Amino acid sequence: MKAKHKYNLNSREGQRRIAQSHGYRISIWDMPHMIQLMARAGILLDGVEYERRDGKVEFDNNTTITL
Repeated sequence: MKAKHKYNLNSREGQRRIAQSHGYRISIWDMPHMIQLMARAGILLDGVEYERRDGKVEFDNNTTITL
């Protein structure tokens, strides 16, 4: 049974529960701030293009990380 009728679509928790009931699982790629934190700690992930410019690291999806 899907959770769409049980939870509020307008809240983040409701959206998360509905997505989870449809089989969606969260991954590191859904959390750009966690990737930023890991890059600042020196942990670089495969599949992410990092580029240093003036104290910033840039992702392939144009997200900029300030170091």
